Amino acid sequence: MKLLTLTCAALLILSMSGCSDEKSSTSDSSLSQVTTPSVTTTMPETTTITTTTPAMTTTATPVIAPPKGSVPVGFDAKLFVRNPTFESNIAFIGDSICSGFKVYPNLLSANQVFADRNIRTDTIYNYTFTYNKRAFNIIECVKASQPKNVYIWMGINGINLTSKEAYANNMINLVQKLNAVSPQTKFYIMSMAPTTASHSWHANGKIKECNVYTENLLKASYPDIGFVNIYNILADKNGNLLSVFAAADGCHIKPIAYTRILSYMAFKK
Repeated sequence: MKLLTLTCAALLILSMSGCSDEKSSTSDSSLSQVTTPSVTTTMPETTTITTTTPAMTTTATPVIAPPKGSVPVGFDAKLFVRNPTFESNIAFIGDSICSGFKVYPNLLSANQVFADRNIRTDTIYNYTFTYNKRAFNIIECVKASQPKNVYIWMGINGINLTSKEAYANNMINLVQKLNAVSPQTKFYIMSMAPTTASHSWHANGKIKECNVYTENLLKASYPDIGFVNIYNILADKNGNLLSVFAAADGCHIKPIAYTRILSYMAFKK
C-alpha cells in the first residue's frame, strides 16, 4: 500500500512537469507568431517609399506652356515650352533683335535685357541702358546687376562692315571686360540669326561664316566662354529665316521666335 502511494505520487509529479513544458513551448510559439507578421508588413512599406520618392522629386520642374494658338503649324508644341527657373537667372546684351526679349510682352523683364537699336560689336560701349531705373553703360550694368548667366547676341548691324575675325574678337573683348567686373557670371556668345532670302541685304553666307569662326575660336582658345547656336532652329532647309518666325523686314523676328529660342536654351532641343 505504501509502495502504491509512492508510485502514484511519482506519476503525478511527472505529469505536472510535462504540462509545464508544453505551456512554455506554446508561449514561445505564440510570441513568434506575433512578431513575424510585424516584420513582413513593414518591409514592403519601406521599399515603396524608397522607390517612389526620387520619381516624385525629379518630375516637379515648372514650365510655361506656349500661348494658345501661337505654335506654328507643323511644329511640336514641346519646342516652345519655357523654363521659368532658367529664365530667372539670365540676362541678354545686344542690338534691336535682342531687345525683343523686353519689347514683346510675357518674355523677360527690362532689368534682364540690355539692348538697343543700331548697336554693333564695336559701338556698344557708346550706349547707355536702364537697370533699376538708372542709366548705366554696359560695363556698369553688369557690375550693378551681377547676373548668373549673360548671353551676348548682336552683330547683324555691322555684318557688311566687318570681318569674321573682327566680329569674334570684338565679342570676346566685351566678355573679358564684363568678366572683370562680374567674375562669378557665366558668359555666352549667341550665334547671329538668319535673315529671309528676300531681305534687302541678305547676308546669310557672311552670317554663317562669322558664326562658325567664332564657335571654333571659342572652343580652341576660350573654353570658358559658352556658345549657343540658334541659327539652325530658326532656319529652313536652305538656311534662310523661316517665314513663321520672320517679321515684315525679313531681319527681325516675331514673338514666337523668342519663345522658341528660350525653350531651346533651357532644354537644348
